[in-house]
Amino acid sequence: MRNALVVVTLLGFSGIAGAQCVSQIVRLAPSDVPIGNRFGTSVAISGDIAVVGAPAAEESLGSAVYVFEKQSNLWIQTARLTLPDRPNHRFGVAVSIGPISRAIFVAAPRAGTTQGMVSAFTKIGSAWTGRFDAELSSSTIFDGFGRNVLVSASVQSGFEEVFASGADNVYRQRVSSSSPLQGNFTGVNYFASNSAALASYGDFFAGTASSFGSTIIKSINSQFNNSVNRYPFGVGGEAFVGYSLAMTENLLAMGVPGSFNQPNSSGSVALFRSSGQVYWGQFVSIYPSDGQFGDFFGASVGASPTRLVVGAPYANAPAVDSGAAYVFTKQGTTTWTQTSKLAPGDLQSSDEFGQAVAIDGNVAIVGAPGVSGSRGAAYIFNLAAGGPIIQQLSPPRTISPGERVQLSVSAEGTGTLTYQWFKGGLPLQGSSSVSGVSTPTLTIDPAELSTLGNYSVRITDSCGTTASSNIFIGVRCPSDFNRDGVVDLFDYLDFVSSFASGC
Repeated sequence: MRNALVVVTLLGFSGIAGAQCVSQIVRLAPSDVPIGNRFGTSVAISGDIAVVGAPAAEESLGSAVYVFEKQSNLWIQTARLTLPDRPNHRFGVAVSIGPISRAIFVAAPRAGTTQGMVSAFTKIGSAWTGRFDAELSSSTIFDGFGRNVLVSASVQSGFEEVFASGADNVYRQRVSSSSPLQGNFTGVNYFASNSAALASYGDFFAGTASSFGSTIIKSINSQFNNSVNRYPFGVGGEAFVGYSLAMTENLLAMGVPGSFNQPNSSGSVALFRSSGQVYWGQFVSIYPSDGQFGDFFGASVGASPTRLVVGAPYANAPAVDSGAAYVFTKQGTTTWTQTSKLAPGDLQSSDEFGQAVAIDGNVAIVGAPGVSGSRGAAYIFNLAAGGPIIQQLSPPRTISPGERVQLSVSAEGTGTLTYQWFKGGLPLQGSSSVSGVSTPTLTIDPAELSTLGNYSVRITDSCGTTASSNIFIGVRCPSDFNRDGVVDLFDYLDFVSSFASGC
């Protein structure tokens, strides 16, 4: 199923230091998602795979997880994952992608008799049909194991660490790429917390302590024997400390969306860093430049070595509680500067854009589970856009003199797009037979022998210019009557035969 192409509309700021171009690549909103399913509650992205959870609150609606894969520069839905044999599961409340196995891990805290479980799906051929389930051996009814799941690359090459929370603790499996889950979780629990948020990178793992009181950081290498408990400075009670977490190279980003005593009372994200030891110290908190009271900035956070994406699902831009997400870019060693604000122009009241975010390199995905009566949607962005992205371009062709020729391009970019068509590397000028030289569609009517040549188009937006590949237009010679590419006696004979028959 192909996703509809969308025109990009982003709300931006003037005066943001080091502002960078961001383009919306696609809006994901499968047509089979029912009202109330909240597609976009959870998101994950890694390379050419994006995963979006739709964990319906009412099981009659059918919880599901949707898989999208990038094919020929388009994000195509390739699977809809479900647990038909496990009722009442809230399947998809959290999702993660294995960095080594490329398996998709899904949390289902109400699976079975509501004790919960984690499932992993693998791709067999072109279909996501492999499935592995794991529960907590000691769990009982209503434990809610599988409230969250996280997979990270292990310090031991070829292995992955799978973390799952619930039943008042966080549990861990070290697994190989050949078997994404190896039986039920039976290992020692690591700290008393249902941990709504989990994060891991390299040698370290972090999880939220009970009742959002603080965040515990543990060393994987030391078998979790060494740990520290961190609380951000300058926040009061009921701040939802650690509501979201993300880790990257020696950086921990801790969402504190209820820190209303901070600047503009919109919420904050506390940043901690490590010099490679267990000790982690806070060095700054970041805030949105235009935040307002109750935006819940920090409800979600995604991290890469050079960028942070932070969700504020109750921001009032462009409508009440329509939501927003903010991009911060690393400048120097310790400075993180807001460089972009994401708020697609089609958002409406209560869409909750920013409820979930994830980032991989220069690409981010943002969930908006409140869209269209809580059917939900998700948006994928290029955070380092260098110009429009060409989605479709007319193919080469051979035509006959007198035909009408149309060449078209479909592209997405930031702001207003402008077009210029070229022939043989030179800009085309409009004439009585050539029109649309500065539009997405070039028309030549009628075509002549001189129409022969290579055509291309350059598209410009506020981020730069993108040039298309050449489209070769061949023109048949009128003397090549039988159109075999050669002018010879057979063309004359075919002409005489047609003339004699009256055709």
